[in-house]
Amino acid sequence: MYKAFPSEGGTRVTAFAHFPGTIKSGSILGSPLSVKDIAPTILEVAGVERPGVEYRGRTIHAMQGVSVLPQLVDPGADVTSRVVGTELFGKYSLRQGDWKLLVMAPPYGSGEMELYEVSADPGETENLASEQPERFAQMKVLWQQYAAENGVILPDWVSGY
Repeated sequence: MYKAFPSEGGTRVTAFAHFPGTIKSGSILGSPLSVKDIAPTILEVAGVERPGVEYRGRTIHAMQGVSVLPQLVDPGADVTSRVVGTELFGKYSLRQGDWKLLVMAPPYGSGEMELYEVSADPGETENLASEQPERFAQMKVLWQQYAAENGVILPDWVSGY
């Protein structure tokens, strides 16, 4: 699919980073990153502490992203345990390392949870849910945790955009 979808076509984009003396020129980083990681990364580079849960006496939401500076410095850094969830217009996904749980309602998908190994199948053409039942069950639990922690409310409709 394309933008506004949680499939790889909607979430996989090219990005560039330049930090002389820190990021090796020509490095390619294949691990999943999130827009939520930009602020924590900039704060780490700048040597600024992440804000807490209060600002000027008002409660604020804590940042959810992580600094990706370790991956930028060492593209081989292990990030397989990291969980990144996405929900948009009634479609959603959860990624952990090379594994991705994906739900796309008709007419865009089956409407059921599906499991993909995106490093081997970036087109998400082979649903491995029945072949990997333990991984599938684990990913469903991770999705439930993500949804609960983030107050996800899935609409009873799905936007085509």
